Amino acid sequence: MSIPPERIYGLGTGPKVEVLKQLQSKPEHSGLTLHFVEDRLATLKNVIKEPHLDKWNLYLGTWGYNTPSEREEANTISRINLVDLHDFCAKLNIVPTLLLFTYKERCEPPKLEEKNRSI
Repeated sequence: MSIPPERIYGLGTGPKVEVLKQLQSKPEHSGLTLHFVEDRLATLKNVIKEPHLDKWNLYLGTWGYNTPSEREEANTISRINLVDLHDFCAKLNIVPTLLLFTYKERCEPPKLEEKNRSI
């Protein structure tokens, strides 16, 4: 899968909460399912505090800068789903939506039997 560079938002784009607000307000994103993958629990909590961002599906990347205790805490927050790198990469092959992520990790092609797994 190839994602055009203009569709990837990362470090240097601005405060993440503000970037999410800007992205969801674009007319071309109207009606899309919005997903935000982040590796910092604190950032996801900031998104949850913003009522205007309730439409975003939130994911904590377990391969990022978070600890086991943060992942346990995230599991108790209904808006946050944990996703590991393998499942994230597999999901990229089947979800035609707007994605926001900031990872430099490379996704390997998913195994055929993994394609239908959900996050």
